[in-house]
Amino acid sequence: MSKQRSNDIEMIPEIYGYGSIMPFGAMQRTNAEELNTQANEIKGLGQVENARKGQKPDQAKLQAMEEHISKCADARRSKNWVTMLIIAAEATTSEADASPKLFACQAEAHLKLYKLKDAELWIRKARTYELSATECRSKIFGMLSEAYILFVQAQIDSCLGKFDDAFIAIERAAQIDIQSAEVTGKLKNMRLVDKARTHGNEHFNSKRYRQACSVYGEGLFLDFSNSVLYHNRANCWFKLGEWEESRADSIRALVIRPQYTKALYRKAASSIKLERWADAVSDYEFLRQQLPSNKVVAENLSYARAELRKSRRKGNFMVKLVSDLDKFRAAIASGPSVVYFDELSNPESTWMSYIMDTLNAEYPSVTFLEVDVKQSPAIATAEKIKVAPRIKLYNNGSRVAETVMLTPDSLELLIKNTLVFPPSWFGLIESQLNFPSCPATDPALNYRPVIGIVSHPGDGASGRLNNASDVSYIAASYVKFAEMAGARVIPIIYTEPPEIINQKLNLVNGIIFTGGWSKKGLYFEVVKGIFEKVLEKNDAGEHFPLLAICLGFELLTMIISKDNNILEEFSALHQASTVQFVENIKFEGTVFGRFPPVLLKKMTTHCLVMQNHRFGISPERLQANNDLCGFFKILTTSVDKKNKVYVSSVQAQHYPITALQWHPEKNVFEWGSSQIPHTEDAIQVSQHVANYFISEARKSSNNKPATSKVLDNLIYNYSPSYAGKVRGSFEEVYLFTPRPTLSSL
Repeated sequence: MSKQRSNDIEMIPEIYGYGSIMPFGAMQRTNAEELNTQANEIKGLGQVENARKGQKPDQAKLQAMEEHISKCADARRSKNWVTMLIIAAEATTSEADASPKLFACQAEAHLKLYKLKDAELWIRKARTYELSATECRSKIFGMLSEAYILFVQAQIDSCLGKFDDAFIAIERAAQIDIQSAEVTGKLKNMRLVDKARTHGNEHFNSKRYRQACSVYGEGLFLDFSNSVLYHNRANCWFKLGEWEESRADSIRALVIRPQYTKALYRKAASSIKLERWADAVSDYEFLRQQLPSNKVVAENLSYARAELRKSRRKGNFMVKLVSDLDKFRAAIASGPSVVYFDELSNPESTWMSYIMDTLNAEYPSVTFLEVDVKQSPAIATAEKIKVAPRIKLYNNGSRVAETVMLTPDSLELLIKNTLVFPPSWFGLIESQLNFPSCPATDPALNYRPVIGIVSHPGDGASGRLNNASDVSYIAASYVKFAEMAGARVIPIIYTEPPEIINQKLNLVNGIIFTGGWSKKGLYFEVVKGIFEKVLEKNDAGEHFPLLAICLGFELLTMIISKDNNILEEFSALHQASTVQFVENIKFEGTVFGRFPPVLLKKMTTHCLVMQNHRFGISPERLQANNDLCGFFKILTTSVDKKNKVYVSSVQAQHYPITALQWHPEKNVFEWGSSQIPHTEDAIQVSQHVANYFISEARKSSNNKPATSKVLDNLIYNYSPSYAGKVRGSFEEVYLFTPRPTLSSL
């Protein structure tokens, strides 16, 4: 029997049976009584297997409970939190209405859905009940039940910024279930996040705001749901005058923790700096409700409202105010119209009026009107406005939609779907829509580029796919990387005769040197020979780009420096990292030239690139080598796990050659390491790198038609092998064995 926690009574073990401590006056149960009662009670706590060991009370209900818990585990495994929440709720009402671990299930699902208040309520309910010895021994999701409840509690406390409480909970969970990889992994993760938070705070307090941003970003890579880190980084951006970034991080913190007053305050302050008066008014109005005695909030709200009114008066798209009933009817009689009904003397209406002005400018074909219901009671009565504010949509005088206050995005969507693009619009044929003709493409560019990718020794899976000594491979991620920017691929198999390799080089418009491990022997000589051919082609006037990734970067460093021992050791295996751009960098013409400014900033603070190398070169060593510094210019540096700085991106000064120590292909196509960043921003980084390289390949004058030689040698003539199940480094690989001749060449 579950006992509610209380401070005024001593906790008593679950069952007053053999070996139990009984309160005064309690009757000791017989063996049969105890087993039967225990079975019912532990079933009520969701302990199906343990219930079966007692006298089975209701097999149908036990089976139903077992199915609920199994489905819950499946949903959690696939991170389908909505389904997990529904199933846990069903299980709670299915004879398990006093199950702490099922309450914790609901708490975790709410947490993952960013419903922090609900998560707090359910975990509090879970902690209200004392687990029996039987339930403590049971497991859920591979964790002991008590450890799981503490595991969820720790995550909720962390989201709320209660870091001391979070550590107490997760450390207790690890003590209870030291065998659980998920619990111990979370403990390690939380320690690393706390370290990032502490170091970030130290930088912030020392006014090193840029460094603080970077460190907070590393913590967020480990825990992207940490609202405090987002808020702290927003403060750094604010200090640096990066108002957009400050506002964006404040919004991220509020998505996770909607009642986070500090984050809302920072968002409102950033909106004022950006002169986004409507947003500032909306935020400060909410803050005013939360902090009614705060003078700064009151002053900022008054200031934002005044500026919003000024901006409305200056605008050319101010919505018309209608006060006469006949004029109102005439205004809505023809065409689509949107009417905002409210007491416009109320300061809170200023924000919505601004939204109406904005939409008025955006949709000139729609008439936007305002009606002050207090000053125009006749219109309010005629339109049956009993409660304000209210928004109504009309078409040719007929009301087609009505709603209370909406967010700007929701209102715009309603206008689009109801008035601008009604369902009947989609029935128009193409000729009626009068689409403009497409402009001609640039005849100087090759819109069918082909990229050569050099294979690497081995099978990419430590011999588990093919252990032949002469096998080579290309990870499919490199192929997809080229394809996603609009190119096809021909494999350059390094074990083929030199004449075959040279003939293939004449079929392609650019080369990729991939990552790997081989730095000597035949592979090194082939890469060196291809690099020399790339230089020859460019010197002869053909634009022939080269992209060298990770090992490719290292090989170019060795080849250009003429020093096979020039590389240094770094600790950057399986590490997501930031990049730091060199001072006074000119992005135009580089791999970063087409990146949006916001994404470039994020690359310096968010872990958006994947490093996986043991060797590299420091900026000092590169600059000290005349051959290297004469050939390359440094674009970015990065820091390894031991805070050693290395060069992470370079570009040739006189050739279309780019070398990256990091892996742009992994973000999109590789899943073997948990450190690979897969965020939308990380995907955009990969896409922009691919777009840049293939755009360089389109400049190649080697504009070959789709001859049989090209078609016969495309990668499509080979089938990839799935390597994920054999613990390979890649999801898929193309395997090649040497062939002495190719009839197609």
